[in-house]
Amino acid sequence: MDQNIDEIKIKKDIPDIVIYINDLFDSAILDNVSDVHIEATKDFLLIRFRKDGDFLIYDKIGLEHIQTTIVRLKVLAKVKIDENKKPQDGKIVYISEKNNETVDIRVSTLPTIYGEKVVMRILRQDNSMINIENLGLLDVNLDKVRETLKSKYGIVLVA
Repeated sequence: MDQNIDEIKIKKDIPDIVIYINDLFDSAILDNVSDVHIEATKDFLLIRFRKDGDFLIYDKIGLEHIQTTIVRLKVLAKVKIDENKKPQDGKIVYISEKNNETVDIRVSTLPTIYGEKVVMRILRQDNSMINIENLGLLDVNLDKVRETLKSKYGIVLVA
């Protein structure tokens, strides 16, 4: 999917940053993206999704919204809002009412020449792999893993 960044209009009017960020998360979950990148440029704040290894432009917003956007994400991620010279890592547990799903969002901030960049990894809380039978092992291997798990020592490495 080819996107020309110049053809996308800069959004100047964002009345409620809380609603905007929630819509951003809901869109990312619905589109099944793995990462959200928010990066300040000289002229605007660029928001991109990473899906299947490709970047897709989600939005461009005016520079007047940089501070409120970054602070909102930092508050949600429980990192220091006044620290903008060092990288920080945090976590958001987002409950999407639109998609009826709870996701973990890993948040990393890092300083750039135009402000801070925020990279968020969307991690689904998929419980389907909790049961050992769902690992897809052959019966003989499943028996070996069960026997190994009875030991008080050692490690089981699945690669």
